[in-house]
Amino acid sequence: MFIFRKIIGMTAVLIAGFSLMAKTVNVMDFGAKGDGRTDDTEAVQKAINAASQRNSGGVLLIPAGRYAIKETLKLHQVFGLTIRGEGAMGYKAGWTNATTTQSVLEWHGEENGTLFHSHNCFGNNYENLAFYGRPGKAGILFLTTTSKGGGNMVHRFSNLSFSNAKVGMQMGSSETQKTNDSDLHLESIFFGSLETGFYATHEQSVDHTFTFVFGLNVKTVFRFHRGGNLLVNTAQLTNCNVLHIGQTGFNNGLFLLNNVRLESSSKYLKEPHRWQLLTSDDNIGFAMVRFNNFCDAQWFWFKQDPQPQTPLCEINAGMSVVFDNSAIQGPLAVLKGNDKSAARLVVQNSGFRYIRPAVSVKSNKHGYFKLVDNFNSSLTPFPDTVNWKKSTLEP
Repeated sequence: MFIFRKIIGMTAVLIAGFSLMAKTVNVMDFGAKGDGRTDDTEAVQKAINAASQRNSGGVLLIPAGRYAIKETLKLHQVFGLTIRGEGAMGYKAGWTNATTTQSVLEWHGEENGTLFHSHNCFGNNYENLAFYGRPGKAGILFLTTTSKGGGNMVHRFSNLSFSNAKVGMQMGSSETQKTNDSDLHLESIFFGSLETGFYATHEQSVDHTFTFVFGLNVKTVFRFHRGGNLLVNTAQLTNCNVLHIGQTGFNNGLFLLNNVRLESSSKYLKEPHRWQLLTSDDNIGFAMVRFNNFCDAQWFWFKQDPQPQTPLCEINAGMSVVFDNSAIQGPLAVLKGNDKSAARLVVQNSGFRYIRPAVSVKSNKHGYFKLVDNFNSSLTPFPDTVNWKKSTLEP
């Protein structure tokens, strides 16, 4: 009886093992070559379709290699799928050993094309992959959309790189479309040589969490055309403008960035350039932005920048911005409120070098600011500077 039970138990384990194995679909089994030359579009799409049939948490495996893609890869109405590679490629890794160390989806299609499109999907995972647009070729590397009343959310992105395209990741296909692409968790993300790293085009662009972002040579890392709830925990950004905000509202205009370092490197430019941390549209509506532990690592601006007065932040009407425990190296902000809505800035417990807080901020008559408890690089306190309009509203 004991032997019989043992055999039954071992059989059950084997069956379970085969069941788990059966949930993994390998693109190589559908004819993909991953050699950087063969058109792998059809093979990879067939593998995606096969892995998507169960909608029960399967795995699509993309082994290390360069997969030449000529038409958009599509993932529509799929739930709980994991798309997994064997390594993401950084900006300078080159292609020498990409076939053995990284999993690269490489765009070989028409100019401004889209590499990967997820539509009406829920709860998928993307791991250890590189999306490469080839300079001057791809428009969007990763696009998510949803039909009216649908959703495209609760996805997790881990150890991914997006490089050499107009847009790395885009939420929504149209700037006028009212869709719901939201609730995304992204960690260890690389954006390189892009016009925009992460672009949200629609009103419901809420609840996007980034944990460690590395950016290099990106015109705008985070761009929200409408709406937006953004949380960034740790980012190293070189030669990048960081955040641009469009039209927002009271419930979808909240942005929190912690431990962000912004620097300029002449290694990738002919001359140093002062990059901006925050810009916005003129008619923004309402937005609250907070920076904790921000490091302005552009310390040579005062000697070498051809436009040394470029501010880190352009704060327009409807914006309230706070800096706490941050290091500022140069001109901080220009505030441009109007008679309908003010522009506000609070800077507290922060260090200033090469410039005094009182002259780091410029404002029109509708811009209000408090610069309190700040100090220089020797921790000597600066006098507080306050230009704050008292409210006429009753408590």
